[in-house]
Amino acid sequence: LKLRYPKEYSAWRNMKAPCSNQKHPQWASYGGAGIKVCPAWQNSFEKFLTDLGPRPGPTFRLSREDLTRDFDPANTRWEPMETWGVLKGALPASLPRADAQLLSMVGKVTGVRPSMLLVLLDKGLTTRDLLRSKLPSST
Repeated sequence: LKLRYPKEYSAWRNMKAPCSNQKHPQWASYGGAGIKVCPAWQNSFEKFLTDLGPRPGPTFRLSREDLTRDFDPANTRWEPMETWGVLKGALPASLPRADAQLLSMVGKVTGVRPSMLLVLLDKGLTTRDLLRSKLPSST
């Protein structure tokens, strides 16, 4: 099965590593933060593939709907890289997905990295301020 679906198999292995290996560079954001792989998937690539199905296309990557929850069938999906790439690693995993997506969209409009937007917002700048500085005037 792993020979027939090598990309999916790689995604399965890469999903498990930071959740279970304390020496993994991303352990603190996954296993160290309490993120786990559901027991059904932990030792069964077949079950993982049955639940998620094959990747819809070459630009899709594994993602969690709620970044604070585990990898399980209700929370894991294949997501287009253009969305995944903006969110992955740019913002804290504890940030709600809706907030991360909003920062991602504002980042695209303003040209400011989502992680920097989070810093600016923490310092008191509003999303409206950021957008006003980049959008054409309506008058």
